Amino acid sequence: MNENMVNPEETRDVDLPRLLRAVWRRSWIVALVSILSVVLVFFGTYFLITPKYEASAMFYVNNSSINVGDATVSLSSSDITASKSLVDTYIVILDTWETQRDVIDFAGVNLTCEQFMEMVSSSAVNETEVFRVTITSEDPEEAEKLANAVAYILPKRIDSIVEGTSAQIVSSARTPSKPSSPNYVVNCIVGFIIGFVFSIGIIALREGFDITIRTEEDIIQNSRLPLLAKVPDMTLKTKSDGYGYGKTAKKKTVQSEKKAGLIGSGISFAASEAYKMLRTKIEFSFTDDYMCPVIGVSSA
Repeated sequence: MNENMVNPEETRDVDLPRLLRAVWRRSWIVALVSILSVVLVFFGTYFLITPKYEASAMFYVNNSSINVGDATVSLSSSDITASKSLVDTYIVILDTWETQRDVIDFAGVNLTCEQFMEMVSSSAVNETEVFRVTITSEDPEEAEKLANAVAYILPKRIDSIVEGTSAQIVSSARTPSKPSSPNYVVNCIVGFIIGFVFSIGIIALREGFDITIRTEEDIIQNSRLPLLAKVPDMTLKTKSDGYGYGKTAKKKTVQSEKKAGLIGSGISFAASEAYKMLRTKIEFSFTDDYMCPVIGVSSA
Protein backbone atom coordinates (compact mmCIF):
# COMPACT_ATOMS: atom_id res chain seq x y z
CA MET A 1 0.00 0.00 0.00
CA ASN A 2 1.22 3.50 -0.81
CA GLU A 3 2.78 5.03 2.29
CA ASN A 4 1.11 8.33 1.46
CA MET A 5 -2.35 6.81 1.71
CA VAL A 6 -4.26 6.40 4.96
CA ASN A 7 -4.51 2.83 6.22
CA PRO A 8 -8.15 1.74 5.67
CA GLU A 9 -7.98 -0.26 8.91
CA GLU A 10 -7.43 2.91 10.94
CA THR A 11 -10.41 4.20 12.88
CA ARG A 12 -12.28 6.93 11.03
CA ASP A 13 -14.87 9.24 12.51
CA VAL A 14 -18.34 9.20 11.05
CA ASP A 15 -18.74 12.27 8.86
CA LEU A 16 -22.29 13.20 9.81
CA PRO A 17 -22.51 16.30 7.58
CA ARG A 18 -21.41 14.20 4.61
CA LEU A 19 -24.05 11.57 5.37
CA LEU A 20 -26.72 14.26 5.71
CA ARG A 21 -25.69 15.76 2.38
CA ALA A 22 -25.85 12.34 0.76
CA VAL A 23 -29.35 11.75 2.14
CA TRP A 24 -30.45 15.21 0.98
CA ARG A 25 -29.12 14.59 -2.53
CA ARG A 26 -31.10 11.37 -2.67
CA SER A 27 -34.15 12.64 -0.84
CA TRP A 28 -36.30 11.70 -3.83
CA ILE A 29 -35.25 8.07 -3.33
CA VAL A 30 -36.21 8.27 0.36
CA ALA A 31 -39.59 9.75 -0.55
CA LEU A 32 -40.20 7.16 -3.29
CA VAL A 33 -39.29 4.18 -1.10
CA SER A 34 -41.41 5.51 1.78
CA ILE A 35 -44.45 5.98 -0.48
CA LEU A 36 -44.00 2.53 -2.03
CA SER A 37 -43.80 1.02 1.46
CA VAL A 38 -47.10 2.69 2.38
CA VAL A 39 -48.74 1.37 -0.80
CA LEU A 40 -47.43 -2.17 -0.25
CA VAL A 41 -48.53 -2.20 3.39
CA PHE A 42 -51.98 -0.87 2.49
CA PHE A 43 -52.66 -3.48 -0.19
CA GLY A 44 -51.03 -6.22 1.91
CA THR A 45 -53.31 -5.32 4.80
CA TYR A 46 -56.35 -5.17 2.54
CA PHE A 47 -55.81 -8.48 0.72
CA LEU A 48 -53.87 -10.61 3.23
CA ILE A 49 -55.25 -9.74 6.67
CA THR A 50 -58.77 -10.88 7.55
CA PRO A 51 -60.81 -8.19 9.34
CA LYS A 52 -61.89 -8.97 12.90
CA TYR A 53 -64.83 -7.61 14.86
CA GLU A 54 -65.28 -6.98 18.58
CA ALA A 55 -68.45 -7.20 20.65
CA SER A 56 -68.40 -6.34 24.36
CA ALA A 57 -70.66 -6.77 27.37
CA MET A 58 -70.12 -4.96 30.68
CA PHE A 59 -71.00 -6.13 34.20
CA TYR A 60 -71.28 -4.43 37.58
CA VAL A 61 -69.89 -6.23 40.64
CA ASN A 62 -72.29 -6.32 43.59
CA ASN A 63 -70.01 -7.10 46.54
CA SER A 64 -72.17 -6.98 49.64
CA SER A 65 -70.32 -9.99 51.10
CA ILE A 66 -68.32 -13.03 50.14
CA ASN A 67 -68.92 -16.50 51.59
CA VAL A 68 -66.12 -18.94 50.90
CA GLY A 69 -66.58 -22.16 52.90
CA ASP A 70 -66.89 -21.35 56.60
CA ALA A 71 -65.27 -17.90 56.26
CA THR A 72 -67.40 -14.85 55.67
CA VAL A 73 -65.86 -11.50 54.73
CA SER A 74 -67.92 -8.32 54.62
CA LEU A 75 -66.75 -5.72 52.13
CA SER A 76 -67.76 -2.16 51.42
CA SER A 77 -68.76 -1.32 47.88
CA SER A 78 -66.38 1.65 48.05
CA ASP A 79 -63.39 -0.52 48.84
CA ILE A 80 -61.40 -0.44 45.59
CA THR A 81 -59.15 -3.31 46.60
CA ALA A 82 -62.04 -5.62 47.37
CA SER A 83 -63.81 -4.65 44.17
CA LYS A 84 -60.73 -5.39 42.16
CA SER A 85 -60.40 -8.74 43.89
CA LEU A 86 -63.99 -9.62 43.02
CA VAL A 87 -63.46 -8.63 39.40
CA ASP A 88 -60.43 -10.91 39.22
CA THR A 89 -62.52 -13.70 40.78
CA TYR A 90 -65.24 -13.31 38.17
CA ILE A 91 -62.69 -13.33 35.36
CA VAL A 92 -61.26 -16.60 36.70
CA ILE A 93 -64.75 -18.11 36.71
CA LEU A 94 -65.18 -17.03 33.10
CA ASP A 95 -61.95 -18.80 32.15
CA THR A 96 -63.14 -22.21 33.45
CA TRP A 97 -64.05 -24.79 30.85
CA GLU A 98 -67.50 -25.35 32.39
CA THR A 99 -68.41 -21.70 31.81
CA GLN A 100 -66.96 -21.76 28.31
CA ARG A 101 -68.89 -24.92 27.42
CA ASP A 102 -72.17 -23.41 28.66
CA VAL A 103 -71.53 -20.19 26.70
CA ILE A 104 -70.76 -22.10 23.48
CA ASP A 105 -73.87 -24.27 23.85
CA PHE A 106 -76.10 -21.27 24.59
CA ALA A 107 -74.74 -19.31 21.61
CA GLY A 108 -75.13 -22.31 19.29
CA VAL A 109 -71.75 -21.92 17.60
CA ASN A 110 -69.37 -24.64 16.48
CA LEU A 111 -66.30 -23.90 18.57
CA THR A 112 -64.00 -25.70 20.93
CA CYS A 113 -63.09 -24.33 24.36
CA GLU A 114 -59.58 -23.62 23.08
CA GLN A 115 -60.92 -21.61 20.16
CA PHE A 116 -63.25 -19.71 22.47
CA MET A 117 -60.37 -18.89 24.84
CA GLU A 118 -58.47 -17.27 21.96
CA MET A 119 -61.48 -15.08 21.19
CA VAL A 120 -62.39 -13.83 24.66
CA SER A 121 -60.69 -11.18 26.77
CA SER A 122 -61.79 -9.52 30.01
CA SER A 123 -60.55 -6.73 32.22
CA ALA A 124 -61.69 -4.20 34.80
CA VAL A 125 -62.80 -0.79 33.53
CA ASN A 126 -60.44 1.81 35.00
CA GLU A 127 -60.04 -0.20 38.24
CA THR A 128 -63.72 0.20 39.09
CA GLU A 129 -66.37 -2.33 40.05
CA VAL A 130 -67.29 -2.66 36.37
CA PHE A 131 -65.56 -5.19 34.16
CA ARG A 132 -65.82 -5.78 30.43
CA VAL A 133 -65.86 -9.04 28.47
CA THR A 134 -64.89 -8.70 24.81
CA ILE A 135 -65.28 -11.28 22.07
CA THR A 136 -63.15 -10.98 18.91
CA SER A 137 -64.25 -12.87 15.82
CA GLU A 138 -64.03 -12.72 12.05
CA ASP A 139 -67.87 -12.86 11.98
CA PRO A 140 -69.57 -9.83 13.57
CA GLU A 141 -72.77 -11.78 14.30
CA GLU A 142 -70.80 -14.57 15.96
CA ALA A 143 -69.01 -12.02 18.15
CA GLU A 144 -72.37 -10.55 19.23
CA LYS A 145 -73.87 -13.98 19.97
CA LEU A 146 -70.95 -15.08 22.11
CA ALA A 147 -70.77 -11.79 24.04
CA ASN A 148 -74.50 -11.90 24.89
CA ALA A 149 -74.17 -15.59 25.78
CA VAL A 150 -71.48 -14.62 28.28
CA ALA A 151 -73.78 -11.88 29.60
CA TYR A 152 -76.48 -14.51 30.23
CA ILE A 153 -74.37 -17.41 31.53
CA LEU A 154 -71.69 -15.67 33.63
CA PRO A 155 -73.99 -14.05 36.26
CA LYS A 156 -75.71 -17.40 36.84
CA ARG A 157 -72.37 -19.16 37.25
CA ILE A 158 -71.23 -16.47 39.69
CA ASP A 159 -74.43 -16.80 41.77
CA SER A 160 -73.96 -20.56 41.99
CA ILE A 161 -70.31 -20.36 43.06
CA VAL A 162 -69.85 -17.17 45.12
CA GLU A 163 -72.67 -16.65 47.62
CA GLY A 164 -73.81 -13.17 48.54
CA THR A 165 -72.46 -11.54 45.42
CA SER A 166 -73.72 -11.06 41.91
CA ALA A 167 -72.85 -9.54 38.58
CA GLN A 168 -75.43 -7.29 36.99
CA ILE A 169 -75.40 -6.58 33.26
CA VAL A 170 -74.53 -2.94 32.62
CA SER A 171 -74.44 -3.10 28.83
CA SER A 172 -75.33 -5.93 26.48
CA ALA A 173 -73.36 -6.62 23.31
CA ARG A 174 -74.35 -5.19 19.94
CA THR A 175 -73.41 -6.40 16.48
CA PRO A 176 -70.31 -4.41 15.46
CA SER A 177 -70.76 -2.32 12.33
CA LYS A 178 -67.06 -1.98 11.46
CA PRO A 179 -63.99 -4.12 12.07
CA SER A 180 -61.71 -3.42 15.01
CA SER A 181 -58.66 -4.63 13.13
CA PRO A 182 -56.61 -4.24 11.06
CA ASN A 183 -55.96 -0.53 11.57
CA TYR A 184 -55.06 0.82 8.13
CA VAL A 185 -53.81 4.16 9.44
CA VAL A 186 -51.43 2.63 11.98
CA ASN A 187 -50.18 0.02 9.52
CA CYS A 188 -49.52 2.66 6.85
CA ILE A 189 -47.65 4.83 9.34
CA VAL A 190 -45.52 1.85 10.33
CA GLY A 191 -44.90 1.08 6.64
CA PHE A 192 -43.83 4.67 6.02
CA ILE A 193 -41.41 4.59 8.96
CA ILE A 194 -39.93 1.27 7.80
CA GLY A 195 -39.44 2.55 4.25
CA PHE A 196 -38.00 5.84 5.50
CA VAL A 197 -35.51 4.22 7.88
CA PHE A 198 -34.58 1.48 5.39
CA SER A 199 -33.85 3.90 2.54
CA ILE A 200 -31.79 6.21 4.77
CA GLY A 201 -29.87 3.21 6.13
CA ILE A 202 -29.02 1.97 2.63
CA ILE A 203 -27.90 5.44 1.55
CA ALA A 204 -25.78 5.83 4.68
CA LEU A 205 -24.15 2.41 4.19
CA ARG A 206 -23.45 3.11 0.54
CA GLU A 207 -21.96 6.49 1.38
CA GLY A 208 -19.89 4.99 4.19
CA PHE A 209 -18.33 2.36 1.91
CA ASP A 210 -17.93 4.72 -1.04
CA ILE A 211 -14.22 5.37 -1.68
CA THR A 212 -14.71 7.71 -4.64
CA ILE A 213 -12.78 10.97 -4.36
CA ARG A 214 -15.16 13.86 -4.94
CA THR A 215 -14.13 16.70 -2.63
CA GLU A 216 -11.02 18.05 -1.00
CA GLU A 217 -12.22 16.57 2.30
CA ASP A 218 -12.05 13.11 0.70
CA ILE A 219 -8.41 13.75 -0.27
CA ILE A 220 -7.52 14.95 3.22
CA GLN A 221 -9.13 11.91 4.83
CA ASN A 222 -7.55 9.35 2.48
CA SER A 223 -4.09 10.80 1.92
CA ARG A 224 -1.22 12.12 4.01
CA LEU A 225 -0.08 14.41 1.19
CA PRO A 226 -0.85 18.13 1.54
CA LEU A 227 -3.50 19.75 -0.60
CA LEU A 228 -1.84 22.50 -2.65
CA ALA A 229 -4.86 24.17 -4.25
CA LYS A 230 -8.46 23.76 -5.23
CA VAL A 231 -9.49 24.81 -8.74
CA PRO A 232 -13.23 25.61 -9.05
CA ASP A 233 -15.56 23.69 -11.32
CA MET A 234 -14.96 24.49 -14.98
CA THR A 235 -18.60 23.97 -15.96
CA LEU A 236 -20.88 26.98 -15.73
CA LYS A 237 -24.43 25.85 -15.03
CA THR A 238 -26.16 28.67 -13.22
CA LYS A 239 -25.74 32.33 -12.49
CA SER A 240 -24.79 31.67 -8.90
CA ASP A 241 -21.75 29.52 -9.78
CA GLY A 242 -19.45 32.37 -10.87
CA TYR A 243 -16.62 29.91 -11.44
CA GLY A 244 -17.08 29.16 -15.09
CA TYR A 245 -14.45 29.27 -17.78
CA GLY A 246 -16.63 30.54 -20.57
CA LYS A 247 -18.57 33.74 -20.86
CA THR A 248 -19.42 35.74 -17.77
CA ALA A 249 -21.92 34.35 -15.29
CA LYS A 250 -24.42 37.11 -15.98
CA LYS A 251 -25.74 35.54 -19.15
CA LYS A 252 -27.32 32.13 -19.18
CA THR A 253 -26.86 30.87 -22.73
CA VAL A 254 -26.39 27.59 -24.51
CA GLN A 255 -22.62 28.09 -24.29
CA SER A 256 -22.83 28.27 -20.49
CA GLU A 257 -23.85 24.62 -20.35
CA LYS A 258 -20.72 23.42 -22.22
CA LYS A 259 -17.20 22.74 -21.06
CA ALA A 260 -14.88 25.70 -21.54
CA GLY A 261 -11.14 25.78 -22.17
CA LEU A 262 -8.53 25.73 -19.45
CA ILE A 263 -7.08 29.02 -20.63
CA GLY A 264 -8.43 32.13 -22.26
CA SER A 265 -9.63 35.63 -21.60
CA GLY A 266 -12.94 34.32 -20.22
CA ILE A 267 -11.35 32.58 -17.22
CA SER A 268 -13.02 33.58 -13.97
CA PHE A 269 -11.23 35.49 -11.24
CA ALA A 270 -11.65 32.68 -8.71
CA ALA A 271 -10.13 30.10 -11.08
CA SER A 272 -7.28 32.41 -12.00
CA GLU A 273 -6.43 33.00 -8.34
CA ALA A 274 -6.56 29.26 -7.69
CA TYR A 275 -3.93 28.65 -10.40
CA LYS A 276 -1.72 31.40 -8.98
CA MET A 277 -1.96 29.83 -5.52
CA LEU A 278 -1.09 26.44 -7.00
CA ARG A 279 1.96 27.90 -8.76
CA THR A 280 3.17 29.61 -5.59
CA LYS A 281 2.78 26.50 -3.46
CA ILE A 282 4.61 24.39 -6.03
CA GLU A 283 7.53 26.88 -6.08
CA PHE A 284 7.82 26.79 -2.30
CA SER A 285 7.54 23.01 -2.16
CA PHE A 286 11.19 22.62 -3.26
CA THR A 287 14.38 23.92 -1.74
CA ASP A 288 16.73 26.25 -3.61
CA ASP A 289 19.25 23.49 -4.28
CA TYR A 290 16.65 21.04 -5.61
CA MET A 291 14.18 22.09 -8.24
CA CYS A 292 11.77 19.86 -10.09
CA PRO A 293 12.02 20.47 -13.85
CA VAL A 294 8.96 18.35 -14.72
CA ILE A 295 5.54 18.21 -13.06
CA GLY A 296 3.04 15.57 -14.10
CA VAL A 297 -0.69 16.33 -14.05
CA SER A 298 -2.97 13.31 -13.86
CA SER A 299 -6.73 13.14 -13.94
CA ALA A 300 -8.51 11.62 -10.97
